[in-house]
Amino acid sequence: MLWELGTLPLNAAGMYLQRSQFGKAQRESFGKHNRQYLLYYLPPESIERKTTWIVFYHGGGWHFGQPGMLPRLADFFLQLGYPIVMPAYRLSPRYQFGHMREDLNLALLKTFDIMQDVAGRRENMILAGASAGANLAAHLMYNTDVHRDLGVDSDLFKGFLSCAGPLDLRHLPDTFPLRAFTGGKHLSPAFDAANPINLIADDRQLPPALFIHGTADRIVPYPSGKSFFELYKQRAEANLITLPNKWHLDSVRWTHDDLQTGEEIRAWLGEVEI
Repeated sequence: MLWELGTLPLNAAGMYLQRSQFGKAQRESFGKHNRQYLLYYLPPESIERKTTWIVFYHGGGWHFGQPGMLPRLADFFLQLGYPIVMPAYRLSPRYQFGHMREDLNLALLKTFDIMQDVAGRRENMILAGASAGANLAAHLMYNTDVHRDLGVDSDLFKGFLSCAGPLDLRHLPDTFPLRAFTGGKHLSPAFDAANPINLIADDRQLPPALFIHGTADRIVPYPSGKSFFELYKQRAEANLITLPNKWHLDSVRWTHDDLQTGEEIRAWLGEVEI
């Protein structure tokens, strides 16, 4: 794992250093902390805007990263007509899951405000994320108690996309970054509250989900995503794109040079919208 972590900057450079062809994102704050903000793009006028929005959470092990980490990711969705929102959130070790959970709620409500300005109503969403961001997107997607408390219709969430997401934390090494995020030891109440797999219940209809994960991922081991997928597919439509012998960052190379996975995501998006 340490070796793969050490190679991240070099392997990511080709994706991070590119710029969006659609210009700068618009920025909105949803709190007073400098990490409580989101970026959003709308498709250019030459592309018909879809009524489903993408909300994509960045990765970084819950302790670093920012929404603009993958500028070409926005282009992937914008060229298909999807507006995209990319929230930030407060980071560990100073802040833990409970604080990030608050930021998920605030960012969602701010997204609805933006939708109201753009479309005059709340529109559908596909929630997505890379690595730690997929964990947070899952909490936003599947905690229906929070939806009810916020006055949000769960039916607005039409799909879930995970790129190497730590969706079953039981399969992660018991490390300081994980404890700093969860606020507790392995299998403690705090740990279980931060583990998205515990939100998958039998008593509700779940939207379609797509999972992308490399078998050689040492940062978020493949079983962490596959365990969630195996449970999910028993309850709803779910697809897993397994990337043989691929590492952690390979799960987002569809924004750059993994054309095959990009085509599979496009096909899945089309099915979700039907």
